Formats: sequence, C-alpha cells, structure tokens
Amino acid sequence: MTMDAAIGLLRYGVLVWLLAMMGVVAWGILGGRIHTAGILTDRLGAGRVVNLHRVQMLLVFVFVVAAYVKTVAEAMGAAVPLTQMPDPPAAMTELLLASQGVYLGGKAVNRL
Repeated sequence: MTMDAAIGLLRYGVLVWLLAMMGVVAWGILGGRIHTAGILTDRLGAGRVVNLHRVQMLLVFVFVVAAYVKTVAEAMGAAVPLTQMPDPPAAMTELLLASQGVYLGGKAVNRL
C-alpha cells in the first residue's frame, strides 16, 4: 500500500467516524437520552432566565459556519478545481474567538 492510499484511507476513516459520532448524538437527542431543554437558560431563583452569553455564542457560531460554507461554495464554483478546504478569513476566526471570550468573561463575572 502506498502512502497516498494510506492517507486516503485514513481520511475516509476519520470522516466515517465523525459521521458516526454525529449519528450517535442525533439519535440520543431524538431518543430523549440527551436533554437539550434549558441549554440557553440559567436557573435564577425559582425560574429560568435566558443566558445572553450563551445566546450570543450560538448566534455567532451559526453566522461563522454559514459564512464559511459560503466561502467554500464560492471556492467550489471557481474555475480552478478545489483540492483542499479554503482557509477561513481572519475576521471570522477573530469573531469566533471574541465570542468565546465574551462567554468565558460572562462565566467568570457570574462566579464572583
């Protein structure tokens, strides 16, 4: 077996493993074994309150993923064939890092 064939086999193996893990998580959520109720809220006294840090983190993540999918689609539509995934723009990476920092800062402030 050549090195290129081994690398190709490893790539497909990792892809199959990731898809299997996605399936396990989806099956757990749909089957009720993984509970997602209240994932964007915090307990405050007797009730629940929306946690803005979690909501902003989710919204920024969805935005960054959508922007990257658009980047990939544009690269696939180019005249040059796509041989590897394009690098994400630096602004998207910085936005995602800032979002994570806001979330962690909110967690730290709430612990004080």
